[in-house]
Amino acid sequence: MKGIINIKNLLITATVAGGTLFFLRCANISGGGSEAGNARITGMVLNTQGSPAGNVIAQILPSDFDPVKDTAAAGADIDTTALDGVYRFAVPKGRGYTIQAVHTVMRSRAIVALVEASEADNIAPQCTLNAPGAVKVMPPSGVDTVSGYMYIPGTTFFSSLNDASGYIMLDSVPAGIVPSIVYSSKSSAAPVVMRQNINVLPGSIVTIAYSDWAYSKRIILNTSASGADVQKNVYGFPALVRLTANTFDFSQAKTHGEDIRFSKSDSTPLLYEIERWDASNSQAELWVKIDTIFGNDSDQSILMHWGNPAAAPLSEDGGVFDTAEGFQSVWHLGDDADTARDATFNRCHGVGYGSLSRTSCQIGFGRTFSGVNTYCDMGNVFNPGGGSFTLSAWIKRDAPKGIRAIIAKSEGDTPSSGYGWNLSLGIAGQLHCFIASGGSAWGDTGAFDFWSRTDAVITDTNAWHYVAAVIDRSNNESCRTYIDGVDVTDT
Repeated sequence: MKGIINIKNLLITATVAGGTLFFLRCANISGGGSEAGNARITGMVLNTQGSPAGNVIAQILPSDFDPVKDTAAAGADIDTTALDGVYRFAVPKGRGYTIQAVHTVMRSRAIVALVEASEADNIAPQCTLNAPGAVKVMPPSGVDTVSGYMYIPGTTFFSSLNDASGYIMLDSVPAGIVPSIVYSSKSSAAPVVMRQNINVLPGSIVTIAYSDWAYSKRIILNTSASGADVQKNVYGFPALVRLTANTFDFSQAKTHGEDIRFSKSDSTPLLYEIERWDASNSQAELWVKIDTIFGNDSDQSILMHWGNPAAAPLSEDGGVFDTAEGFQSVWHLGDDADTARDATFNRCHGVGYGSLSRTSCQIGFGRTFSGVNTYCDMGNVFNPGGGSFTLSAWIKRDAPKGIRAIIAKSEGDTPSSGYGWNLSLGIAGQLHCFIASGGSAWGDTGAFDFWSRTDAVITDTNAWHYVAAVIDRSNNESCRTYIDGVDVTDT
């Protein structure tokens, strides 16, 4: 029978000025690596400079190893690297393994997860030692807090709940992607995955507050020049999160997204509103209110959580489009009935008239206004008086030419003697805003208007455009029109 030589102690000497250096390598290479059913796994540990790291203890364990209920094989699962940084193991073939490494002096660590012993000889990916981090976990509700514990499968890292009412800590966790954090108890045979693919950074603490939620995803808010190109901080902003089959597995969430949650990177909950959740077609749009979006930043992120069958709906609109942040009325126009629901706490809901139909739009569903006298009447609301305000909308034309009203505050189609405003597309397709305080027609004395430039028009019928008008009562020159985020104001 052929096998690997079992070397227990290898003494290497080197003569230097002032004496002799001794390097002792303890190698646990069991015989039988080339026997039927056995395999060799070889890998290398690097230090932070990228060179081989000696004097590192490497341990290999099955990927499903439970450090509380399972017993590590004595002697056959530990190796210590020499100057070449190499470790070698002989293990049963056809299983997955995790390798964890720790420097005996520096106490820096590394982890290599899901190494398959599928061949007689297998090379594990190189791993780099780094300062460890920690994972702080809030136990899920209704678990055994007496004999329960959290652990990282395939490693020796675990922490008992011990009647803990708050967070428990998994300390000295190797930096890198930890495949999963699992809950179990000594009295239960069924482990429960709390979170998957946790990115542990050197010297940092990862907080897992939504332990009842099986899944989470980090969403990057890139405001640098390579992203949204926003240079200054924005406060109290409802950010749009769009989900498709390419970015989200709808089968993992509840039917109508009732278990969706959002939080900041420190697990602080964030208010959100589901505008559309269409699981059958794998489409969803959600608004998430973020207290501060940092300008010129490519690292800020929020977390989305899902996968809790017991979660109750928590989608809220009024707090997302908060009147305290200046929102007066927000109509998504995606309602099924002839009602235009206001998403703010003002609840200025409108009623539809004429030939209205629900259609897929730029963000979720919206309305098609077909024919004459087709509109939504919001009632006698939003009278700004002499105050400044902003109007905005997503629009798509039905014809390349002709006047098209977008939104107006008026008596029918005319201004009143005391107020009135109208945002529309002019005959040439320019964006046109009227502000009136008198007269019986928009062009009468008492009406002020401003336009987009003649080279900034909307005449296509195949694309959505975001239009906005800023009305500044204190300075006519500060009144502006925008098309697709570009200031296109004429004189």
